[in-house]
Amino acid sequence: MKKLVLVAVLLAVLCFAGSGQAADLRWDLAASGDVVYDFGAREFLYGGGLTLVTYKETLELRGAVCTPADDSKFSLNIGLGLRIVPALQKLGMTWVPSALTPSIGFGALYTPSDNRVAASVYVSVIRVAF
Repeated sequence: MKKLVLVAVLLAVLCFAGSGQAADLRWDLAASGDVVYDFGAREFLYGGGLTLVTYKETLELRGAVCTPADDSKFSLNIGLGLRIVPALQKLGMTWVPSALTPSIGFGALYTPSDNRVAASVYVSVIRVAF
C-alpha cells in the first residue's frame, strides 16, 4: 500500500509541475553517479542513475539503481532534487563553475530483497548528458 501511495504522490507532483508551465518542463536524459543515504537501514549506497525530467533547469525527477559497498543487494531510488549550479546562477551568481552539475534531493528507496520502502537523500556530482 505504501508503494502505491508513493507512486501516486510522485505522479501528482509531476503532473502539477507540468500542467501550468509545460514550456518549463522538459525531458532531459542524463546519467550520473549517485551516493544515496538509506534512512531505513542507516547506510550509504552507491550507484548510477538517470535524470528523467527537469523543471526550469533547477528541479529534477530522477531514478537510480544502487547498492551498499559490502553487499550484493540492490535498491531502486526515485527522487526529486535540486540542481545546485543552475539554482545559484538563477540567483545571480556568475562565479559558479558550470562544468560541474551537482544535485541534491530526497526520495523513496525500494529494496526488493527485503521488500521494504524507506526515505532517502541523494547527492549526485558527476553528470553525463545525452
